[in-house]
Amino acid sequence: MSSKKLVKSAKYKTYVRYATAYDNRLFQRIKTVDDPKIDIGKMHPAEVEAHIRIWATTERPDWYVQKLLGLESKSRAELAASKEYQHFLKMKSS
Repeated sequence: MSSKKLVKSAKYKTYVRYATAYDNRLFQRIKTVDDPKIDIGKMHPAEVEAHIRIWATTERPDWYVQKLLGLESKSRAELAASKEYQHFLKMKSS
């Protein structure tokens, strides 16, 4: 199934609800306990898209997204080279 069709499916929408709830819990705990990162390389493209959409629509701060993507100590050039982070910034600004 193509990513475009998958994004419109009921299963994908269910996943987005689950991922949003999980991300909300993670965001609440990140400042005190957790040191999370997600492995984008092992995710399906639609799953990556879901996370990016969730972060943009819930207005997650840049530091949070950088931390989850493993980019928190990277240079500006490295941030600019991250297609996932750049996609997040683009969605956040739209």
